[in-house]
Amino acid sequence: MTGMTDISPAAVAAREAARTHTGQFGAQEHSAPELGLDSGPFLAYEPGQPIRATVEFHDYADHRDDEPQTIERQAVDIASILDTMPLDQVKELRDDPYAFSDDIVYELQSQGALTQGYMPFGPLELDAGDIEAYYDYRELRGLTDPIAETATPAVSNLAAVARARRDDIDKLRQQIAELEAEKEQAEERVIRQIFADVHPNAATAVVQIDHHRHPVEVYNAAGDWLNIGEDEEQRLVAEITKHLGADPAVVGGRGTARVVELQRP
Repeated sequence: MTGMTDISPAAVAAREAARTHTGQFGAQEHSAPELGLDSGPFLAYEPGQPIRATVEFHDYADHRDDEPQTIERQAVDIASILDTMPLDQVKELRDDPYAFSDDIVYELQSQGALTQGYMPFGPLELDAGDIEAYYDYRELRGLTDPIAETATPAVSNLAAVARARRDDIDKLRQQIAELEAEKEQAEERVIRQIFADVHPNAATAVVQIDHHRHPVEVYNAAGDWLNIGEDEEQRLVAEITKHLGADPAVVGGRGTARVVELQRP
């Protein structure tokens, strides 16, 4: 990013000259800027405070799409990135929000600080009050050169990414649970159809493919076991594994059994 240079001796000297005997920067008077509609409450800037901005992520239907869909807006802190810029660039950014906007977002991308990674984005939306206060802070102290060599990722930005990935995982878990339920229903429909003509009184089938005697057991509505014969049991097992495979979750096994209601209400 243009302007991310080494700190000059003059900038360091000016910064240190503003410190009080406690090692902190002394209080300064600031004139309030004319705030735009996008401005937050104006406060005098002190190091460590965030400089707020918003990144808007876009989804385009194709390369001809000039009206993309906004899929998310992420609030970010860009203070450490501004620290790497000379003051004339900060002034240009203050006066023209489009100036260096892409460079700042690219820097956030490289830090892994954006929830949508490398998805297309719109112009960076700056908090006018924050950027004015930051500019005043450096101008009044003569900090015209960059005051940091590199931009340090803001913890708040990284935490937003962590929360977003956590939310994504929760959504995937819900989707997986729903798909598992649909899969089980589909498997039961297959088994139910295979058992359709096995016995006129059949109400429940118990499938346990590794059972030492009866890999398939059939019961009537009263819970009485129905003897369908070993040959028929083997035929049913062969049909089930032919269509659904031998996964224990499907055909029982390993000490478990698959119970299927054959008579649907």
